[in-house]
Amino acid sequence: MSVDEAQWLQDLARGDPEAQARFYDRFLDDVVGWCWRLGGGTLDPEDAAHDVFVVALSKVGSFRGDSSLRTWLFGVTRRVLANQRRRVKTRRLRERLVPEPSGRAAAKGPGPLEEVLRDEELQLVHRCLDGLSSKDREVLVLSALEGRPAREVAELIGTTEGAVYTRLHHARRRFRRTAQRLGLQSPAEKARRGGRKEGG
Repeated sequence: MSVDEAQWLQDLARGDPEAQARFYDRFLDDVVGWCWRLGGGTLDPEDAAHDVFVVALSKVGSFRGDSSLRTWLFGVTRRVLANQRRRVKTRRLRERLVPEPSGRAAAKGPGPLEEVLRDEELQLVHRCLDGLSSKDREVLVLSALEGRPAREVAELIGTTEGAVYTRLHHARRRFRRTAQRLGLQSPAEKARRGGRKEGG
């Protein structure tokens, strides 16, 4: 850890606004991306990212530099998302057992993100990701969707490069199986089907 980074972490721990602004600027895109891809279609990624930063800033004083700050923040994100997904499942169960009075739910219109998530393909992709275990989902998102090298993925999730390649292979196979079952086509498959239709 450099002297500059050590001072920055001290400033973060004591709540310095400029240090916090730098923290947001540096990691916002990463955190929102993780929340979008790992949170599933049931979580608002921006709300989840806000919660991640709140937790991270409250705990940054415990960071000791045993890993990179990005790796530590990814760990915070995993825990926050796991808690939020549990809360969503609990709320859904409660709603099934005790439905809201008619009209109350309808009065709350969909937000911008919900409008986007109505897109059929995005919904199917989220369903495929949700069907994976958390370990498979993490390695697929970080490697295949975000394009991070195996070395960086291994550091983020705390494993070896070899394990990353093995888990990615199995995660892709399980994702493809679910996608085929749900009728989700890759761009290549769409192109092939389109070509066959044009050719008669």
